[in-house]
Amino acid sequence: MSSQEENTRKTVFVVGLGMVGIAFIEKLLNLDAGCNYQIVTCGEETHLAYNRVALTEYFQHRSVEKLYLNSPDWYAKQDPDRFSFYVGETVTKIDHEAHIVVTDKGREVKYDYCVIATGSEATLPSYASKDVPGLFVYRNIADMDSLLAYSDKDGVKGGKAAVLGAGLLGLEAAKAVYDLDTIKDVTIIHRQAYPLSRQLDNHGGEIVRRRIDAMGVTFLGGTSVQRLITNDAGTLTGLELTDGNVVPCDIAVVAIGITPRDDLARASGIECTERHGVVVDDSLRTSAPDVFAIGECASWRDNTYGLIAPGVEMADILAFNLTQTQTGVGEFKPRKMNNPDLSTKLKLMGVDVASFGDYFAEQRRSKPVESAVSVKLRKPAPANSEPLSWNQRDANKPSVWEVVAGPVDATGPSLTVSQKSALPSTSSSHDDKNPSPPASGRASPPKADASAPKKRHGHGPPEDGPTETLTYRDPFAGVYKKYIFTADGKH
Repeated sequence: MSSQEENTRKTVFVVGLGMVGIAFIEKLLNLDAGCNYQIVTCGEETHLAYNRVALTEYFQHRSVEKLYLNSPDWYAKQDPDRFSFYVGETVTKIDHEAHIVVTDKGREVKYDYCVIATGSEATLPSYASKDVPGLFVYRNIADMDSLLAYSDKDGVKGGKAAVLGAGLLGLEAAKAVYDLDTIKDVTIIHRQAYPLSRQLDNHGGEIVRRRIDAMGVTFLGGTSVQRLITNDAGTLTGLELTDGNVVPCDIAVVAIGITPRDDLARASGIECTERHGVVVDDSLRTSAPDVFAIGECASWRDNTYGLIAPGVEMADILAFNLTQTQTGVGEFKPRKMNNPDLSTKLKLMGVDVASFGDYFAEQRRSKPVESAVSVKLRKPAPANSEPLSWNQRDANKPSVWEVVAGPVDATGPSLTVSQKSALPSTSSSHDDKNPSPPASGRASPPKADASAPKKRHGHGPPEDGPTETLTYRDPFAGVYKKYIFTADGKH
């Protein structure tokens, strides 16, 4: 590299070599056609970036290389003038005034832009400590290695394990422990009545719970742990529940949630939220100049996300803004952060689970009034002429689906259509002048209530009109499917 190129190329320092960090690095390398940036990164683990979502598979093959997102060859082939990395090295300070980062090995790197991608750590309840032998979290390869080694010890092998939490992470941990030959019995303890309570309703959660029971795993819902029970040596022997019952166990895995890792940002004087998370704006900038945050450590509009997809979306936005707003073919409008896609599709405890949309939309309506109609569906024989469509207009041709009055056949597929609307708490003068509903017989939609609860990820309830929901139960597949529509039917 020439001295002129060295002087004009800007340095981007990425704090963290995790899934979001490497996603940003890859995108920046691909989009930086003019080679305007040099990327430097540090990862505190001794491994290259790996797939944390597939940690359960590590229990089967015990090879971290099989989890690598990019092979060692990929790293070796990168131009060192464009990308350099250090593993087993932790950033301890960001001096955002001098634009310098400092690592625990005394390395100092001057940057033009700094990107914090430190991720998150497992949340521990107040009564728990990782110093207690037998207590583990489920977060990285080091946690897996510690758990595997402990489960193989004399006095533990063939014993019992308990998993605290039955969310996405908890069920992954439970499946991993269940697959261990060294563990005899597994118990899942969850504060809600059914698993995946943030992704599923009680019907879907009950399906997953039955699958868990069928595997021989004990599920204890509607309770939580209040105290660890240890022997004279301080080793875990059981868990005391809030109802007074005791669950004997040799191993306990805590998987009740995650906490954004913002300690580095806080120590460096960068604004963070009270509940943890580095505050970022719509362009993912932090309160420090030229410092950005992406992934699970970032708090955007007071929201943090524990899924990989929003983090990759942040990486995509930032890489685009650094490379595409000013190019040789013109300028492009910078991208802004929007409400991310929170849909998930995972295989948990041997069950395929998918979650998308806003399942609980209608529960946010004030004073809901619901009417449900169950109908039988009969699919007539298709016409012999043109294919049928949903907006069939020829009266001589049969409709695709025919609604038949009468009771629903319990052995066949059924549809339940629900209409929920909110009753206004007070009548306005406008309502007094128009006391009767429209000619259609349908009540006028209520006005939007500013005090109505907002969606956890920034979406509010529909501005007007009722929420239309349709629940479909397929008796052959044994699943429920729920569809939610806006009042205009467009979404």
